[in-house]
Amino acid sequence: SIGAAMALKDGPAKYGLYNWSDEPINISTYIGAIQRHMLAYQDGEDVAEDSGVDHLGHVAACCALLMDSKAHGSLIDDRYVGSASDLIKDYNS
Repeated sequence: SIGAAMALKDGPAKYGLYNWSDEPINISTYIGAIQRHMLAYQDGEDVAEDSGVDHLGHVAACCALLMDSKAHGSLIDDRYVGSASDLIKDYNS
């Protein structure tokens, strides 16, 4: 999407060109970013103040970086292993 492309264009200015592929990345870093952008979007903010890019574009870009890093073997899986998925299943049943 155009929003994801704009977010991917914004990233190098902040973090360096191909920063996610130069060094391994932590899943938790991108989950945190996804959650922050989704919460801002849920609160009615469409565009991130710092970048001028749509929050959903940032979410899509974060997901793309996670998938790319995983495909290249440079993803550090530091996810907390808990019962959240079980709680969601119970809630939805």
